[in-house]
Amino acid sequence: MEFIYYFGDVFTPINFGLLLLGTIGGLILGATPGLSPTMAVALLIPFTFQLEAAQGLILLGAAYTSTVAGGAVSAILLKIPGAPANIATTLDGHAMALKGEGAKALQLSFLSSAVGGVFGVLLLIFLTPVLAQWALAFGPSHLFWLAILGVTVIGSLDSKSVVKGLLSGCIGLWLATIGFDDIMGAQRFIFHPSLGGGINIIAALIGLFAIPQVITMFAKGRKNDGAEAIQVQKHPIKGAISELFRYKRAVGIGTITGSIIGLIPGVGGQIAGLVAYDQSKKFSPDRDKFGTGHPEGLIAAESANNAMVGPSLVPLLTLSILFIKRKD
Repeated sequence: MEFIYYFGDVFTPINFGLLLLGTIGGLILGATPGLSPTMAVALLIPFTFQLEAAQGLILLGAAYTSTVAGGAVSAILLKIPGAPANIATTLDGHAMALKGEGAKALQLSFLSSAVGGVFGVLLLIFLTPVLAQWALAFGPSHLFWLAILGVTVIGSLDSKSVVKGLLSGCIGLWLATIGFDDIMGAQRFIFHPSLGGGINIIAALIGLFAIPQVITMFAKGRKNDGAEAIQVQKHPIKGAISELFRYKRAVGIGTITGSIIGLIPGVGGQIAGLVAYDQSKKFSPDRDKFGTGHPEGLIAAESANNAMVGPSLVPLLTLSILFIKRKD
């Protein structure tokens, strides 16, 4: 129960100020397309050089968590994921915004993010020793079958054409092979020197989502000629809370899925969001409404990518602790 002993230190004036600063800065960085949570933490690291260890962890932890949640803003309003973890959010979140339910979509995303984030942090605090054994048990074979699972999930997201979904997954695997091999150092599909380091996921994210959306906006122009327009209408927060309780199954699926996937080293929130979205769709009686602005898909995706944050720190902290022990 050392957690109770250290819990009060968070609410000291300096630490609490750093917590608020990291949260606000993370939301802003997350809402900016192309800035991932990892990049947000990297940008804030120089500010921690003059801070104590606990203060630096508070600032970076708050920024990392809020960046994942803030990425839903641009995903819902612009159909441009602010972070890779918000890819699944665009499937139903932007469709809700097109129907004039942008405020409702934002409220549901932040509420489900809060539920998933709190659950993930509680797992990190109280079950780290147990979860550490699971995290270290994952090897190359497990990661291989997880990749196969990801491709099949992509194929089943679009129920109209599974073949097209599997084909898009294969194209994604091909793009991932571009660059020098990490183990053997062999060249793979390097037809230009700039591709030696492979295709970064942020660059691919901007190319697949942001550039087509920007071109569409330029093509439509400023005139309202029947083109799709985003109108954010006011929505009471009580209605969003009641709707969150209405879709408790989606919250549970997203939270559990995100917590499990977060334990796997090297797997990001984008996998958690897509898998949770797919599983929620399979168990939902309204599966035909997914992709048309259904709140259940948005809730599952956002609760999953935030529930992933806490358990994802278990491999990091565990591997660091093991490294220090070996050095001693």
